[in-house]
Amino acid sequence: MEPIVFKQGDKIVKHIQGVDAAGQPLNWSEMQSVTVSFVNYAGVQVAFFSVESGLTINPDDNSDLQLTVDGSAGLLPGFYRYDVKMIFSNGIVKHSPTGDVQVQQSATI
Repeated sequence: MEPIVFKQGDKIVKHIQGVDAAGQPLNWSEMQSVTVSFVNYAGVQVAFFSVESGLTINPDDNSDLQLTVDGSAGLLPGFYRYDVKMIFSNGIVKHSPTGDVQVQQSATI
């Protein structure tokens, strides 16, 4: 997946698509639970997003999951991993897109 890069304090919107085992786009609205976490390279979760709390499913395209991170997230400059979790009705995680996040230092005057 393409890395997410933004400056500390910026608001960003990242569009996330996933595919199922048959190679078809995931319909995010069919998932019981969708979450995204940002984890630092020491394995510590530093941010968590869920539907209606930073995550939105595009009503016009259910294969488009939109992650919104605003300046209030309080992320320090650095490198993180993001991990998308979806749980189906049987409680087993079937697919977990992951990628890199880079928060850059904001320019100060």
